[in-house]
Amino acid sequence: MKNVLEAHMGDSFERLSPILRKAHKGKKLLHGHAEVKRGNLLAQIICTLFRFPIPAKQANLSVECSHTENSMQWDRRFDDLKMSSHFTRQGHYLVEHLGLLDLEFIANERNGKLHYDFIKTRFLKIPLPNFLSPQVIAYEQEIEGKYCFRVEVTMFLIGMVITYYGTLDVEEIRA
Repeated sequence: MKNVLEAHMGDSFERLSPILRKAHKGKKLLHGHAEVKRGNLLAQIICTLFRFPIPAKQANLSVECSHTENSMQWDRRFDDLKMSSHFTRQGHYLVEHLGLLDLEFIANERNGKLHYDFIKTRFLKIPLPNFLSPQVIAYEQEIEGKYCFRVEVTMFLIGMVITYYGTLDVEEIRA
């Protein structure tokens, strides 16, 4: 049975690099380091309100993730800060539920990389107009056998809200 990401992506899931396919099946532990950057004062306030990670050159990052037919659960721990989200499939979209925010994406494979093409944001289930909505660039790729990722969030008139990226090892979680 296909998990939610495989079902969303269809046959293109199999074109992802081996480490990305491994990271997105069953229960996994990803661990390594990430760099976290925040933007200006307003961006810092937004990040604090939504409990996003604090700036760090080399935060310890661990991610416990579970992929099932109906959802993906990602529990990230940047040093001592926990940031959890889960993804579901709604129509043509993969939706990340992150606290009061629902971020709609279409996941696409391009040259073995996994790109999350951002569509729109809902706050408290209400669609935000584009000028109020954060814009997200997010992708994953394999470099030298490692899981590498980058997430960039920007907003109109604010600029960069948060950017984080890093390199992680992927391990199976045994029951």
